[in-house]
Amino acid sequence: MIYVSAALILFFSTVLGQYVRDGSMPSTSASPLSHVATKNAYKPQQTAYNDPPPSCEPIHVNMVSRHGSRYATKDKQVVYMRQVMQDAVDAGLWQLPQSLNWFSDFPDGKWGQLAESGLEEQMAMGARMAHNLHKLFGTGSISVQATEKLRCQQSAQAFLLGLKPDLSRVKTHYDICPLGQTPSWQHSQLRFFDDCEKYQRFKDGDTWETELDIFEAKHMNMTNMAKIMQRMFGKIPTKEGKSRELWLSYQNRSVEILQVVYALCQTQASVSHTASQWCSIFTADGLDTISRLEYAEDLSSYYEKGVIQEPSNMACPLAGDFLNTMLTATNGSSPWQPKPNGRLRGEASEETIASLRFAHAETLMPFVQILEPLNGSLFTPLTAENYDASGERLWRGQRLFPMSSNIQMILYQCETTPEYRVRTLLNEGEVSLNACNGEVYCDWEVVKAFLRKVSCDEDGFVKKCDNRTMCV
Repeated sequence: MIYVSAALILFFSTVLGQYVRDGSMPSTSASPLSHVATKNAYKPQQTAYNDPPPSCEPIHVNMVSRHGSRYATKDKQVVYMRQVMQDAVDAGLWQLPQSLNWFSDFPDGKWGQLAESGLEEQMAMGARMAHNLHKLFGTGSISVQATEKLRCQQSAQAFLLGLKPDLSRVKTHYDICPLGQTPSWQHSQLRFFDDCEKYQRFKDGDTWETELDIFEAKHMNMTNMAKIMQRMFGKIPTKEGKSRELWLSYQNRSVEILQVVYALCQTQASVSHTASQWCSIFTADGLDTISRLEYAEDLSSYYEKGVIQEPSNMACPLAGDFLNTMLTATNGSSPWQPKPNGRLRGEASEETIASLRFAHAETLMPFVQILEPLNGSLFTPLTAENYDASGERLWRGQRLFPMSSNIQMILYQCETTPEYRVRTLLNEGEVSLNACNGEVYCDWEVVKAFLRKVSCDEDGFVKKCDNRTMCV
């Protein structure tokens, strides 16, 4: 059965309230860059923050981040479009300037690697964390985890380059494993979607594709798509022959061809942050088409990786790791002033002050699902039939899961009650967990109880998240 939890509905409506504007028609912004879904360049959602309560200082930060902007992961789409383009040129059909270097952002040998734009995103994130949490980074160690994918390891290294100028006294621990290898414990936390057999069966099935198939059959505007095809290949040749046959074959494959063009546009937008070559095909009367292609991708991620994926608690090992690192920070020694339990402020320590993880959109989407932040106005689930009212949809990859998207939980120690508080950030914007009743600096006991609920059994052991039992 497919359903959306009430808590999750309330989460999206409030967390993303800062993104939402009045109106209901699908967004067809004047730039194709506004419709590249999860390949969107990263921008922090907030730069000025609420001050913590008096006498509260940060003692630990948890973060999981998607890798930064990257090159295409495979050459399949490039090979496909090179052939289409070459055949069209040979037949005299290609209408766009051949002088443009259409594949300049798809260099051989860099498939899936971090682009310079992604390096800049992660370095800037690290620098902002160093600035915003400068009181934290004086002593202590940093735990860095990344999956076996090179782009994730490159993102971790870039983030640390931005963080390092303010870390002269911090001993960093690079837990990044050799390329191509990931320890099983780390794999279960950051690439749990690979290890979960139940999810793989769900992904390989066809139930989650139903809405996407209906949407593509009923709502892809063939008139506007035909205009784009004419922009690329001209009008249908009147004389019988190979050129006419090729043109008709392109017409029959118009959805497929434009999906590939859209994928190339997304990659170029991620790499160069500009509407170059392939994205320019969607300008003017192409904006309606790219808006629909974006919605189709959001439908896919919504049902396959996010709200509807099965099992719905697949990311609970990551939630358990967030919980354990903060339990360690609160129950162990701490470099803060004397407290009833004997902690000393300013005392040199090798305890972990930051737990930084670098992974994938497939990691972030299920994790955001189980966080269940606060209530707000009702959120309408994505379906094939509500595209016309989807302009202000809350599940939009462009806003929620761009390149370098991230979730942070910052633990504070206070001289007042409650002794510990937690501030949660989504893409560096402050949010409130559902259990916190609107509090940005939430009582740690409340956050701890919530994380235990989603990641632990009643006896407090993080074992119900074991893939051996959860994912069979």
